Formats: sequence, C-alpha cells, structure tokens
Amino acid sequence: MLTFYGDASSNEADAGTPIMVVSGFISSAKLWSEFERRWAKVLERYGIAYFRMSEFAGCRGQFEGWRERESDRREFLRRAIDIIRDIAWGSFAAGVLKDDWNLCNQDYELEERSFMPYPLCAWACVDLVRRWSRGERGNRPYRFEEIMFVLEEGDADQAAFVSLAKKDFETIVRPEPKIPKNGTPPIGALQAADFAAWHVRNALNRYDMGTLERFREDFEMLFEAVPYRDHAHFGMKPIAVMPKNKLVRMSTQNKADEAVSSLVRFCQDRGIRPRK
Repeated sequence: MLTFYGDASSNEADAGTPIMVVSGFISSAKLWSEFERRWAKVLERYGIAYFRMSEFAGCRGQFEGWRERESDRREFLRRAIDIIRDIAWGSFAAGVLKDDWNLCNQDYELEERSFMPYPLCAWACVDLVRRWSRGERGNRPYRFEEIMFVLEEGDADQAAFVSLAKKDFETIVRPEPKIPKNGTPPIGALQAADFAAWHVRNALNRYDMGTLERFREDFEMLFEAVPYRDHAHFGMKPIAVMPKNKLVRMSTQNKADEAVSSLVRFCQDRGIRPRK
C-alpha cells in the first residue's frame, strides 16, 4: 500500500498575488512509519510539538527567537530534508493563480463543476499520482487503486474535492489533522507536505511578480533530494509564452495548440461548458 500525503498553501491573507497550491509526497506505508518515528525525534530534539513552515519562515509561534539561531535553523532544515529525501518516492504539486482562476471562471463553469481553486489543485495532484503510477518502475508496478490519499483537514471546499476524487478516480480521500487536535497525534507526513506546499507557493508567487531570480536554498535542497517533476501550474497565459523550465511544468500542455492557456485546456479536456 502506498500513501500520498498532501497539504494546501494559500497566501490570500499575505501581501502579493493570491495563489493556491496543493503539494505532497508519496511512499510506502512501511517507509512512512519510519518517517514518523524519525520526524518525531527531530521535533523532540528541538523542543517542537509540530512543524509549520509559515511559522518557521517568519520565526513565529514555536520558532519565536529563532531569527538569532541561524545555526539551529540550518541544522533543523538539513535534518528535516534528509528524512524526506530518504523516505519520499516522489513529489507532486499543482498551483493556480487565483486571478487567473477568476478570469477562466467568467468564461467556463469551473465553479458549477466544483473546480474551485483548492479542489482544482488537489484534483490535479491525484491525477499526477495516477499518471505516475502508470509509469515504468522497473519490476515494481504500482496500482493506482491501492494508493491512499491523505490531506490536511479543514481547507475550504475540501468536501467538493473529496466528492470529485470519488467520482472521477473512484478513490477515497481521508482528511486528517496536521497538528495536534483533541488529543490526536500530529502527522509528520502532512507537516512535510506543508513544507513543500509553502515552497512551491512562494516560488510561484515570486515568478508571477517577476522577482524569481533563483530559488531559496532550502527549496533547492528539498527538490534536489526529491525530484521536482510531477508538478502542474494552471494559468491563463498561452502555453506558447510560458517559460520551458522545471518550475512551470504543465500536465495539461497540448503542443498541438499552444495558443490555449493551461486553464482553458483543462476546461476543454474535462468537458467543462463555456458560459453562454
């Protein structure tokens, strides 16, 4: 049994362009069990109950005062990334600029089909995992039907995504808490997904604002360890004008019609009707 753990990251409340990203990792149940054990030991080492990247980046919450502890910050990141590298078999992510989603929704019935920003990105991650499972993996083919999907609970429109996953993929999505709640233990794999989602969202935000000259050091550390390939970026710019780089890899790309944006192509491929 394989499990994909995913989390959402959105900067709607922050300065900059609102972007929705869902990202996470896949591995075997046995390896995820090892991950939880090792992740818990790292958190205990630094006196942390759980990890949330927004708190870490801003030195808030449990990480208050860490701005003056640069050696601890770097060592913590190295240990966390080492664990992800050792356990994860693949990374997946999908992101959409919310202004682009709004533009597309004016012309296509995205909302009526339940493809709001979060369900769209989460649905795309499941689709990317499905495509990944069909690939050549030596003598170890993976059946998509045997992959479990766990996402952090509580995101807006999550119920719509759960219904879409059941209808389109015949798969059950299990929402779970990322941090301790009512006595339930935290799930370290979801905290790792939070780490990835924050980084992808931050990179896409800087790319959209024209300030992405290079990736953050910990972004490069993470995605050099776990290949950054099964990711999708939905937008309204024509595919032909999008840069051909590893950041903007489009699962919906159609080389026969590059004048069509990836969001419009998604609507066409999914049979989402244009508005009259």
